[in-house]
Amino acid sequence: MKKMIFLLFFLAISVLISVSCSEEGTLSDIGIVNDIINDIANDTANDIANDIANDTEIKDTSICTPDCTNKFCGDGDGCGSKCTACQNSREICNIDKWMCERQKYKFIDIHSHIFKSDQDLNEISTFTTDNNIEYICLSGFYSDSSDINSDLDDKIISASEKIDNIIPFLRGFLLTEQKSVQYVSQRLGTNKFKGIGELIVNGHGTRLGADSPIMMDIYSLAGQYKVPVLIHFTFGSTNVNEPGGDEQVNQLKKALSQNPNTTIIVAHCGAGPAPHTSNYKDNLEMLLTNYPNLYFDIAGMHIDLYQNNTLTPLAEIIIDVIKKYPDRFLVGFDFDDIMYPYENGTEIIQYYENFLDNFEITVSQKVAYDNAKKVLKLQ
Repeated sequence: MKKMIFLLFFLAISVLISVSCSEEGTLSDIGIVNDIINDIANDTANDIANDIANDTEIKDTSICTPDCTNKFCGDGDGCGSKCTACQNSREICNIDKWMCERQKYKFIDIHSHIFKSDQDLNEISTFTTDNNIEYICLSGFYSDSSDINSDLDDKIISASEKIDNIIPFLRGFLLTEQKSVQYVSQRLGTNKFKGIGELIVNGHGTRLGADSPIMMDIYSLAGQYKVPVLIHFTFGSTNVNEPGGDEQVNQLKKALSQNPNTTIIVAHCGAGPAPHTSNYKDNLEMLLTNYPNLYFDIAGMHIDLYQNNTLTPLAEIIIDVIKKYPDRFLVGFDFDDIMYPYENGTEIIQYYENFLDNFEITVSQKVAYDNAKKVLKLQ
């Protein structure tokens, strides 16, 4: 087509020259030739415009489809010459690549740890930035209660004063010593700690009451300073290594009812290891219905929520309850450089992204970010 237009244009020019040079040429002849040239020029411009429209993809946020996921639009694999809007709410159209891409969640990690006094917290900060974690709540992690001291508390505070996205949680005290209450009071009085925990109350071989006198004093102080308390407290397992049932539920009810101004976060949804109690789901819903100061985190549960990349029965329970109480659940990754090291963090985060895909995007955003922002009173 373009070659023919060029030939006609060349022919018209030749005729114009011939007529102009001829003694017999008239102004009328020249006018006719000019009309031919103008018509050819207009047709050429229109044709070129059509060619551009047909050959060029318009970069617009509505050009991708599920069929185009991980494919370039117009590559012939079901995408067509132009792609329509991404149908999956977790995908956005990358207008530079002309393809659908998964939209990343923004996170606040409510529950992670450091284990070593020489831990490089700058590396942790870089890791969080690279993985879209806006804030990470850090506390000391101790493999043995005899090792618990204030050193890691001091280290985390020092790091938080230099690194904006680290939120320090207080942990360096024993739950069996009355002097710990004074320690908590003194440290909270500095206004540097934004939370308490993770306190191992019932789990990992420790069997304390959620309503013990020391714990009740700690809840009271937390309410006074308006910081949350994060506890590892299993109430949903019949496993002999970490049992928890109706007795533990009643302890938790007492702690919540007598400290209504204190936000208590139960780590790992209080599930504990399998097998789980038959009334675990009922207890979750009962507690959430009756105690507005209660929250649950899903930290460290990626190994419990999936088996062979398939949702477990426990995961189905958690999903159902989150849908009913979307404002009461928080994401934590439980990094500690032992069981869940930061170097494996990206893989662990992928599990949580997959889990959050089970919800409407508004619910996912609450669990990943918004709820923690409210609990931590972040601007």
